[in-house]
Formats: sequence, C-alpha cells, structure tokens
Amino acid sequence: MTRRLAPFAWLAVPVLAVGIGLVVVARTAPPALETRERVAAANALMQAQAPAKEIEAAPTDAQQRTAVLLAALSALNAESTVDFSVAIVDHRSGASFAYQGDAAFSTASVVKVDILATLLLQARQGGHQISAADEGLADIMITQSDNDAASTLWSEIGDADGLSAANRMFGLTSTDPGEDGYWGLTTTTAADQVKLLDAIASPNGPLGTENATLLDLMGQVVSDQDWGVSAAARTGETTILKNGWLSLDSDDGLWAVNSIGRITGNGTDVTIAVLSHGSDDLDDGIALVQRVAELTRDQLVA
Repeated sequence: MTRRLAPFAWLAVPVLAVGIGLVVVARTAPPALETRERVAAANALMQAQAPAKEIEAAPTDAQQRTAVLLAALSALNAESTVDFSVAIVDHRSGASFAYQGDAAFSTASVVKVDILATLLLQARQGGHQISAADEGLADIMITQSDNDAASTLWSEIGDADGLSAANRMFGLTSTDPGEDGYWGLTTTTAADQVKLLDAIASPNGPLGTENATLLDLMGQVVSDQDWGVSAAARTGETTILKNGWLSLDSDDGLWAVNSIGRITGNGTDVTIAVLSHGSDDLDDGIALVQRVAELTRDQLVA
C-alpha cells in the first residue's frame, strides 16, 4: 500500500475501501472553539504579566545644562595644555557640579583662607579672640596676599598639624598641608575648597559668628588681585574671594593659578573654586581661570 507524505499541516490517513486499494488524505480538524478561547486567554494573560517597557523620561533643564557644561569644559580641556578643575554649588537651587573636582592641585596662596580659618577656629575652641597683632597679620595676608604674614600665622597655628586638625572640623578630606614650612605647596581639590568656603560662610559652621572676620577680609582684596571668581559675577552682585598664583621651579616655571570665592546677590548665592596648573605665565593662567568660572556659572546658574 502506498503512503503519501502530507504537506504542511495535512495528515495522511489510509482508508481502505472494500475491493478497492484507495488512500484518502484528510485535513486535521481545526481546534474546537473552547480550545481556541483557552489559547487566546493564555496569550492575553502572558501579555498582561510581561514587564512594561520602561519609558525614558526626557532630560530635565538642569540635566541639559549640566550636559552642555560638561561638553564645553571637556572641549576647553582638549584645546588647552593647562590642567584645571572647577567645583560649584548653587545654594538657591541646590544644584552642584564638579569637573575633575577630586584632582589634586597646589594651593599657592588660596591656602591663606584655610590658615586664617584655622587660627579663628583655634581661638574659638580656646574661648578667646585672636590678638590685635594677629588681626593685623590676617588683614594683609588676605587682602594683600602677604607671604610673611602667612608664614607667621602658619607657625602660630601649629604648621601642618594644626591645619590638618582644623580641616577635619571643616569636613575636608583631600587637602594635604605643605611640609617644612612650604604652606603654598599644600595640595587640595576644587571639591574641598568649596566645602571649606561653605563651612566658613555658615553661621552654624565651626567658626560660628567668628566667620565674619574672614568673610569681611575676603571682600576687601586689593584691586589688582580682584580677578578669577569675580569675573563670573553679574551687575549688582557681590564677590568675596582669595586667589593664589605660584611659579613652580620644580615644573620648569609653569604656573599654578587658582581662585576661590562666593558670589551673592538678589536671588544669587554661589560658591565656586577653580584650580589650575601648567600655564606659561600668570596672565594666561588668570585668563583661563576666569573663562572657566564664567562658563561654569553662566551655564549652571540662571
């Protein structure tokens, strides 16, 4: 008896008629209605139980600003031979941003803010005010960036050990004091410098109301040192700052140029720290620091 192979879903069923050798090919019967309904129900259940596809939310305005700023700073870094970092906190909106914020740089004279903050903290812990002589040294150290005054107060606070102890109170974790009296070779990060300024500025911070001494002096720097963070201020806003600059013999005379400060005004309260290393001269370093400060503030803070 010959058997034919059924194509597709056909089923070959041999049926023998009386007296005739006949093969009849029949289709399989369609599923009963009840079966089809069960299959449909099962499919519907599987679809209902399948995890919903995550819908990607559109980026917020703040996220877009951050992305644009990061791209701009990365492009500036690519076109420059100077290393730099920046950190910023907008105290009105709560927004913060850092570009290479944990990279270490020599402080140069911005450490003078830390020196005076340490002196004020030690006096507060001891229950007394700083002396009139120390007030005079603090004045010229901050407003004129006097190095001899800084060296004297550095010794008074206990050199590197005194600074380190105070920095723990200020919440700094990545600032290493310069050794052998070289306070300008203290290394720090932009993120730490923003922490320091915010700890000083807060009346609830470690300095309490003694912070006024330091904040007032930072608002009175001599005119030829009023650059850096102040370039990011807008009309009607006030800047307090301290800058630092140092030509490093150990690095072929290249310059470390830094600026830390706070910008306040109607609807504005911003802390910024910009650190850099590798400029050929001071003017180039200042230009870069100001460009970074302006770019960061303009993009991140409305």
